[in-house]
Amino acid sequence: MYIWDKNVLLHEIKKEGKQKDEITTWVFEGFVPTAKLVNGKAYSIISDHLGKPIQAIDDNGELVWSADYDIYGRLKNVKGERTFIPFRQAGQIEDAELEGLYYNRYRWYNSETGTYISQDPIGLAGNNPTLYGYVKDPNIQIDPLGLMSKKGNDAIKQKAPIDFGNGYRGRKDSFNYKGESDFEIHIYKIKGNSLVEVGVIDSAVNWINKHGHTSSPELPAAVMKKVKKLCNK
Repeated sequence: MYIWDKNVLLHEIKKEGKQKDEITTWVFEGFVPTAKLVNGKAYSIISDHLGKPIQAIDDNGELVWSADYDIYGRLKNVKGERTFIPFRQAGQIEDAELEGLYYNRYRWYNSETGTYISQDPIGLAGNNPTLYGYVKDPNIQIDPLGLMSKKGNDAIKQKAPIDFGNGYRGRKDSFNYKGESDFEIHIYKIKGNSLVEVGVIDSAVNWINKHGHTSSPELPAAVMKKVKKLCNK
């Protein structure tokens, strides 16, 4: 059974006969999942610049799930149980019994073909002449409801809500590590209508070797000052 808060999944309840119901609570920022709470355990969810989950970390800082995606949102290189994190592209949920098909609120999306399995319910008003198409450019656009794509600028603000100025934006991801709350800041550079991740900084203002970043990039002084302020440094 699923309990929704408007268009966002709040609880998932599994009934196991006479056993106590298993209740999973999901925490979101917009359409981006940030945490999973189940059986007294908390898992932090890390997503890419468009809101697709790529990692789940337990409260001991251990990686328990990770995945990559192709251009159609199809999962690749999955580590852990596939639907431990069932969310895919923004607003999409994969059913464990329907691998590759994602529930996208008003329509179902087929990740094998990169199209919906039914026509757009708002027709050509969805700005996509194919009627079955997802978005024109899945590198910079999202469609959380299966109705109409959000422009790159909207996706940018949703994924990186912190404006550092000078063409840089960021996102603060909080998580638990060995029982202690902590956070990291993802730094992005705006290029056209897309975001390019520059690197990831920890709460002590140290660059982290993560997502393929192995160096310490140079940020404009004004940007670095705002980052340090966010870290209370």
